[in-house]
Amino acid sequence: MKLGDGKGGGPWRIATTVDLRSRSDTQRPNGSPETLSQAIYYMQFECHHELQIPVVDPDGDKVRCEWAAGDDCKAVCNALPGARLDQDTCTIVFNSTSAASFEQDQFYAVALTIRDYPQTTISLGGSASKTPSDSLSSVPIQFLIQTPTFPVGCEDKPRFVSPSPADGSEVLVQALEIINITVAADNSADLSKKITTIDVLGPVDLRQSSLTQDPGRTNTFQKTLTWATSEADVGTHIVCARAVNERRKTGDPRCFTIEIVADPCDSQPCQHGATCTSSQGNFTCSCVAGYTGGICEIDIDECESAPCLNAGVCYDLLNNYVCICVPGFTDKNCAT
Repeated sequence: MKLGDGKGGGPWRIATTVDLRSRSDTQRPNGSPETLSQAIYYMQFECHHELQIPVVDPDGDKVRCEWAAGDDCKAVCNALPGARLDQDTCTIVFNSTSAASFEQDQFYAVALTIRDYPQTTISLGGSASKTPSDSLSSVPIQFLIQTPTFPVGCEDKPRFVSPSPADGSEVLVQALEIINITVAADNSADLSKKITTIDVLGPVDLRQSSLTQDPGRTNTFQKTLTWATSEADVGTHIVCARAVNERRKTGDPRCFTIEIVADPCDSQPCQHGATCTSSQGNFTCSCVAGYTGGICEIDIDECESAPCLNAGVCYDLLNNYVCICVPGFTDKNCAT
């Protein structure tokens, strides 16, 4: 394929490197970064673009994107004119303008390498030590960008709308609960075109419904994400979604976190026979008669209200009390 900016025409390779040995921090085999990328991005000519490639890591490692180099790109190294890469967010920033040496309807190749780095020093396979500056995996991403013109403005592209979780937000769920999350998108001001795809990147057990139109809103389409969580899922999980419309324009990704916590009642925090009830990582204790406190740890002092009259002496019991009356007085409270 002939590419713009005089690039292309030569061979290059795609090589993935992953260390699959068991990690000391998770006690599981190391996993590689995952990405939500397209084969071709259609980026409107004569516009400013900030193309974010969603990347997640199943182990919670720090993920960084780099321009591919050497044999990993060869003829397409640095083939996107004037582009710069934010390595921490994996965002490519460029102007698809003639002034920046772009041409209308031309193809441009992009070759990136994704690497993951542990948050703290860990060992792999029980021996090899890896620090936060050591890469654990090397995963290539290669795709094309085409620069067509569209009869709409640069910002008229798919966008996520309510009830989609906010970008960067956290959904807190307790293990063994079933998650149901809706992601919805419309086409901004470009009402003549529909959303054709909502792609979702997330945990392997996250199920996606088919794309449907919101019956209450014109030109709004949605997917339902469902996950029947287990105790093995406890931890932080990143989900990213991306919408594409009939013009093949891609909107900004929407990424959020699902935090799955263990059932706090499993540790039996409630004392003295109290009943524990949990929800979303929090718990409440329903105390049996005679006890109080957050975990029912306090024996209620029934003598505190001084129920014994006429110099009677009060002795506290569980959910009860007894009065020892002085001579001449009787009944429960020494009243007569």
